[in-house]
Amino acid sequence: MKTIKKIFDAVENIIKVVCCILVCGFTVMTLISVIARYVLHAPIWWSEQFCRYLFIWMLMLYAPLIVRKGKNLGFDLVVTKLPYMVQEILQLVCEILIGLFGALYCVYTIQLCEKFANKLMEGIRIPAPIMYASQAVCGALICIFSIEVIVNHIIALKNSKKEGGR
Repeated sequence: MKTIKKIFDAVENIIKVVCCILVCGFTVMTLISVIARYVLHAPIWWSEQFCRYLFIWMLMLYAPLIVRKGKNLGFDLVVTKLPYMVQEILQLVCEILIGLFGALYCVYTIQLCEKFANKLMEGIRIPAPIMYASQAVCGALICIFSIEVIVNHIIALKNSKKEGGR
């Protein structure tokens, strides 16, 4: 299990570096675009779409890290009033549902990529599957990281039972 954690930690670090590069690219391109438009009076026609695609890729890559760290939003007003084991079971069910969502999101986005395989995005004329692939990568990573979260949750539940629970 420790080897898998190290692999996932390495993947997480790679994703963070890529996201950092995307944010820097987004920021630099936006700055260049603003200077070109308002100082040089020569707008870069493709810059807005390019920045949008960088931003989307960044979001789609970072979303699985939120799942892995358990930082996704939740409404737990009622759940916190329930017994400990019920809370843990509900948390596990949520983690399973998130993993299933990631798998389905990946599958359906791959189908979308196939559907638009020969299409180009208007404006900057890049292949549409490059843009839609960000969603497939996001779904696959959510699914994979969810499996890790679920396994860790089950192990923690077993350990808490051995120690007498809370």
